[in-house]
Amino acid sequence: MKKISSGIGLIVYSVVYILRFFDVYFFRYPNAFGNQTLNVEYFARKVKIISRTSNPTLIGVRHYKKTRGVANHSLLEHHRRSGLKMINNKMVCCLLDIGLTFQKEQIEKKGGKIATSFLTLNIKMLETDPNIHLLSEVAFPFDTDETKIFKDILKKMSLKDRQYYIVLDRGDDYGRLKASMKNSDAVGYSYTSQHSPIEIQFKAAREMKKRNITAVKMGNQPIKEFIKSELILDYPSKYRNILGDIADLALMNDCKFYVGTTSGIYGLATSLKKPTFLCNTFPWPWNNVPMHNTSIVMPKKLWLIKEKRMMTLCELIQLEENYSMKDISFNKSILDSLSIELILNTEDEIAGGVKEINDRIDGSWCGSNYRLSSILKGHIGEVSKSYLSTYFAENNPDIMIGINPDS
Repeated sequence: MKKISSGIGLIVYSVVYILRFFDVYFFRYPNAFGNQTLNVEYFARKVKIISRTSNPTLIGVRHYKKTRGVANHSLLEHHRRSGLKMINNKMVCCLLDIGLTFQKEQIEKKGGKIATSFLTLNIKMLETDPNIHLLSEVAFPFDTDETKIFKDILKKMSLKDRQYYIVLDRGDDYGRLKASMKNSDAVGYSYTSQHSPIEIQFKAAREMKKRNITAVKMGNQPIKEFIKSELILDYPSKYRNILGDIADLALMNDCKFYVGTTSGIYGLATSLKKPTFLCNTFPWPWNNVPMHNTSIVMPKKLWLIKEKRMMTLCELIQLEENYSMKDISFNKSILDSLSIELILNTEDEIAGGVKEINDRIDGSWCGSNYRLSSILKGHIGEVSKSYLSTYFAENNPDIMIGINPDS
């Protein structure tokens, strides 16, 4: 049976490989929201770069066991509307899946030294490839009809274009929910390490409200009743079920900027080239580096329990040399063995960062600059055009030892 499967896989792999010479490209269309946003956009931009023609054909292959389930159906329809071809037939998807599995097995056997038929990516390239993020235009822009629908959706929420920003929190319940769904303590730790409660966003929301800019919370989890605030519009509980998942696209397309951790929502912001303020980011840097010149980052602080001091940014960056992103994200024992405690960014730091990114977008920023290209020289994010938050840098001198602002 294994030989038959391998034989079929080889045939499918070969056919798909030949089709690449005719600028026809296949890839696995993902179901998870973050992958559905950023991965698909990445593949589309990449194909435009490597294609021999101005109009290549990109074909998404659904998982043959999951041809119906997808995180955001409106985004799937937008991709189709924008020219993406989709294969939903279970038999065809099954055959293509065998070919894709054959390719993966050959890559593992030969250490990556194999010509690929199906489009592939790795996390590093997905997040930080300058050809994709800095030199390419959005591959699937929304058309006039879609943006008109978006305006109507915003009107129903009493929002105006660029007069609001997106907030994404990660509460304790989110980590426990994911762990229970996958029955994994490691998964629970992974999401707990991204913990970023909504309460620390209140001061920033209050300050931005004075500028007539509204904070809008996205995501699946509504704000708990006992901490609800009129400062932040709770989109999950008030509007999402009523307006449908197309409202996710409307909100991100017309927002001024995004504030939160890395997530599926962040993937949507990145795919649309929105300015982003990554806060409470861990692990960092690894691949969690924004790329554009209007974006900033504020990593979690790491408390060295035995030494009773904060880890410096230089020391934090050095962790990247010793541990993979997967290990540091999913293996809590690593931080325990190093006697490290994760410390959240403060409400003041978040407020300072939100003011900073807003000023950078408006062109009124007159503070110092801490370019990531300088801080991360020799590391994954050295090609980034983004900045470390100046508020964070100037208010944590013990963390910034050895790092100075750019002239």
